[in-house]
Amino acid sequence: MKLRKLSSFALLMGAVLLTGCLKSESNNNGNQEYLVTKGAYIINAGDPANGVDGSLAFIDYNTATVTHNIYPIGQNPSDVMVYGDKVYVVGCGTNTIYVLDKNTNTLLDKINTIDEMGEEAGFEPYYAVAYGSNAYVSTHGGYVAVIDTTSLTITNKFKVGSYPEGMGVGVVESGSTKEASLYVANSDNGNGNGSISKINLGTGSVTEFKSENIKYPRRVVVGGNTAFVLDAGTIDEEGKQNGAGVYMLADNNVSLLIKDATGMSASGSSIITYNYPKGSSKVEYKVCNLYYNSLSTFYLYGDTSNPITNPSAICIDPNVGYMLIANPGYVNMYDGNGNFIKSFDAGENPIAISYSYGTQKYNSK
Repeated sequence: MKLRKLSSFALLMGAVLLTGCLKSESNNNGNQEYLVTKGAYIINAGDPANGVDGSLAFIDYNTATVTHNIYPIGQNPSDVMVYGDKVYVVGCGTNTIYVLDKNTNTLLDKINTIDEMGEEAGFEPYYAVAYGSNAYVSTHGGYVAVIDTTSLTITNKFKVGSYPEGMGVGVVESGSTKEASLYVANSDNGNGNGSISKINLGTGSVTEFKSENIKYPRRVVVGGNTAFVLDAGTIDEEGKQNGAGVYMLADNNVSLLIKDATGMSASGSSIITYNYPKGSSKVEYKVCNLYYNSLSTFYLYGDTSNPITNPSAICIDPNVGYMLIANPGYVNMYDGNGNFIKSFDAGENPIAISYSYGTQKYNSK
């Protein structure tokens, strides 16, 4: 079964503002080549309580098969990012960034954040994004590490808020100049005093923004100078999760964009969410189109043999048009209308997804 490219992606029409899966891969697409999605890397959390380490898998779009256990990454991995010709795996439990060659899946280097940054700053690396010649990794020590993607060394670090997790890069153009900023979701480890840090990547200045609406930010996507923050809300005495949703941060003002959301991805001008808070019995999906200023509910169809009952990650590929949703035990693929395509046994407890791209020459015959 070779996965074909869709002619349209119904959920994600509109002007390009945001990047899918909250991060992107750099590609150089020439005039006689077109972009192809080679597949998707999956991070599996494993089962630490029973001695099962995390793992890295790859879903191959050409063969519709899965390669398991690409490299041993130990307990509690938290993220994966494909950028250029490298794959960056964030080992939260091992305090290590594993850098692999995208074409061969062989190890290029291991970056121990405690060795490079010190025990306090490098504690528990969590999430990765990239821009220009650098990769950026947040650590629960309250810092963002700057990794040179050529030398694979940590060249700088920024002090941000408490327990930073998700990040996103926004670029504002003014004439011939570009100003890039890195937005960081400081989760405060769920203690209710979260914040958003903004790092000017040109000057290195860091500012921190707090709001009574931002309590437990986990993820952030950015379009220009507007950040969209997935906040996990609070957990009450009965163990129920309340107030989770997507908030829009613009000009230091915060407003609720999508009520009831515990997972988020973005592509084009749209933000796609699922909602499955603690204490819930069903999953709900929404798509917010920023270009048309619309919010609607959508549904998944045809996955009765492997339904999404407890989603742990969602990722949209704007190039091919597929949507991957992780569930304990497998990852399901859907088209832009929510129609089920295929289920993959990607590993135990998948929690993070990153697409891998390449180019292919046009065949004029």
